[in-house]
Amino acid sequence: MGYRATVRLGDGENEMTETKIPAAVNVDWWFGERTLEGEPEFKAELAESYAVSVVRGRRGPLGGGLYQLFVEFLSQLSLTEIVKLILEGAAFDLIKSGTKAFFIRPFLEAYKRFKNRQTDERLDIDRIRFVFQDAAVTIERLPHTDLLSELESIFRALAENFEPITLGSKGQLFEIVIPVFEDASDERVCRFRTLLSVDETMDVHRISRADYFKLWGLQYYSEGSPSCVYDVELKIVIDERFYTESEYWTAKMYTRRSSQSS
Repeated sequence: MGYRATVRLGDGENEMTETKIPAAVNVDWWFGERTLEGEPEFKAELAESYAVSVVRGRRGPLGGGLYQLFVEFLSQLSLTEIVKLILEGAAFDLIKSGTKAFFIRPFLEAYKRFKNRQTDERLDIDRIRFVFQDAAVTIERLPHTDLLSELESIFRALAENFEPITLGSKGQLFEIVIPVFEDASDERVCRFRTLLSVDETMDVHRISRADYFKLWGLQYYSEGSPSCVYDVELKIVIDERFYTESEYWTAKMYTRRSSQSS
């Protein structure tokens, strides 16, 4: 395939050529007692395309339905390089810079085939994380949307907003979390947070693909300012912390205990 990188091992008569993309992909899902159709083929396709690929499934008493599917890519490129190449016109899923590459199209094609093989299972990616050399990007699927169909638009928006993000940041960027929401309820434990996988109090029926392009979370290496929020529409950094789901539940539990003891 034209989008693969060639890696040569050895020299002279013992030289071998491997046509594998110099990146790592990890796919992890948690599902019920049924076996997903085409799992061996999916594993084989990723192993054929990427230098490192791990596909793992966990089974549990979940009524047979697929509840969570996570994907993580590790790239030799930096997010700064990715942004520059996208702004120069590169396709977001086939990026190459010298001997380094960010090719996710083989995964997208293999995943679509894997998904199409399923007959009874809901098979959607709930979270996809890209780990670059200088920062990571985590994108979480929103209700009533197809995350993969939004990837190109999200990466384009990320490239267009990367400069105001870095200029408005107070420290070294660690990760961008897409999207976050403003919780307007009276009993909120924080103003900004990611969506909850269970017991969500916000009206998810009002959420749409547009919410991928409103508020993003910014996490930093600095312990003094662990996170902020970026307003995509206004192109400004809001100096206020956001909570991930685990941070939300920790704060919720602390608030509950405090109220019970008072």
